[in-house]
Amino acid sequence: MSERFLLTHIASDRQVQVSLPGPALRGDPEICAKVEPFLREPVLSIRGSYDPRTGERGTSLQQLAVGSLPWLEECLCRAALALGLQIRADLS
Repeated sequence: MSERFLLTHIASDRQVQVSLPGPALRGDPEICAKVEPFLREPVLSIRGSYDPRTGERGTSLQQLAVGSLPWLEECLCRAALALGLQIRADLS
C-alpha cells in the first residue's frame, strides 16, 4: 500500500504527485526534490483528505499525516500555515 499526495498549485493548476510506499522513505532526496518547489509557491491552500484506514475525512495536514508520515507533516505543516498548502491524499 502506498500513500499518494497530489500537490496542486492553484494559480497555474500545475500538479505533482508524490507516491510514498511507507515511512521508510523518510527524508528521501527524490521525494524532497519533488515537494520542495511547492513549498516556495506563493498561492497554495488545503484540500480535503480521506483516510481509508479510519474512514475519516479531514482537511488538516495533521490529520492527513498522522502516524505513518510524521516527517511529511513536519516538513509541510509550517508551509501549510504560512502559504496555505493544497494537498489531496489518496491511498492505493
